[in-house]
Amino acid sequence: MSSTHQEPKYKLGAFGFLILYQAVLIGSIQTVPILTPWISEELPALEGLIGLFVSWVVLSALLCSGLIIVMLRRVEAVRGALISLMTVILGLAVLIIAEGIFGFLIAGFLLGLSYSALNPIGSQIVSSMGEPRRSNFLFSIKQSSVSIGAGTAGLLLPPLAALTSWHISLGSIIVLALLVIAFGILMRPSVTPVSRVTNYPLRLADLLPLSGFLLFVRNPEGKRLAFASMTFALAQYGIMAVYVVWAWGSLKLGGGMAGLLFFVVMMAGIFGRVFWGYVADFVNPSRVLVLQLASASLCSLFMAIAPTGVDIVLLFGFSGILGFVAMSWSGILLSEVARVGTSMGDPRQGIIDMTSGVQVLFYIGGLIGPSLLSIVYLNTGSFSLGYIIISMLFVISIWFYCGKPNVETQ
Repeated sequence: MSSTHQEPKYKLGAFGFLILYQAVLIGSIQTVPILTPWISEELPALEGLIGLFVSWVVLSALLCSGLIIVMLRRVEAVRGALISLMTVILGLAVLIIAEGIFGFLIAGFLLGLSYSALNPIGSQIVSSMGEPRRSNFLFSIKQSSVSIGAGTAGLLLPPLAALTSWHISLGSIIVLALLVIAFGILMRPSVTPVSRVTNYPLRLADLLPLSGFLLFVRNPEGKRLAFASMTFALAQYGIMAVYVVWAWGSLKLGGGMAGLLFFVVMMAGIFGRVFWGYVADFVNPSRVLVLQLASASLCSLFMAIAPTGVDIVLLFGFSGILGFVAMSWSGILLSEVARVGTSMGDPRQGIIDMTSGVQVLFYIGGLIGPSLLSIVYLNTGSFSLGYIIISMLFVISIWFYCGKPNVETQ
């Protein structure tokens, strides 16, 4: 079978579908954090539990990551994304009819299951396009869809919820997901990959999420990236989970203004990812990642000390810096991870294993960050202590990352 092995070659249409797929998926995950001011009218406990809800989504993704690795070894990437979108639609439908926390838990699990496929699918598609020397730029463009999805949700869902209801806001995402599915069906490549691992018997160990993690940390470059990956994810998941609630509850802004500030963060992230991805193709990406680690530490500290009544112009400026620098790391880091994967014996399998492995670290960070902020809020009535802890973790991560041997990119 390996003698007739063919890999799909993805064109611009598949890349466009990938952007839309990631945007819809991230926007779907952000619906509950963004719509908390409206949902909490029916479920008051959600304001304090929103970070824990996001952590539940991430935990679900972590538990399903081994299953996703097995599936993607046997399913072409665009087809895998279509299955992922169908799962998103089911999760949003459950949210619409949910009448309590239990319904939100079921929906969160379905969203997490879908999310666990996002980066492995994206890495397969991008790695088959363009020249390796432009990989940071291509991956950063791909990751801009994260900001597009979350930012658009932050801009459009609050006004729609205010005019109608939060249920209708969720329904609009379902309609959008159906349109993206229709586009994706047209973009499927004609060649279906046949991986050598399909000849191997399925093992229980393959379904365990730690299998990908162990493969990642055993690799010297993976080990070097591990702590920084977790710290970046810890802060990004945490900040995205509570940013609207922080601006609305802690700074006493209206729900619409809080959503607009979140939109500014996400839109600045689009430009930041493209800019830093372009820069990283000409300098050592490690230098860019250290700059972003330092910026994230300072931004976390600002969120800890910002008082009620802070000037709105300053908040808009801060939101722009937060998105442009501190939250624009993922494209560069994923490019480095994919580069390590392509150097392995089976490039496609290497990309799946290494990307899935680093995603486990993203999940660990995603579990810690939102939960930390929610627990701090429930005990102190403020997110400040949580942001101080996150800021300190970034300082530690800079020391850890810079203390490792410097590995130049190829």
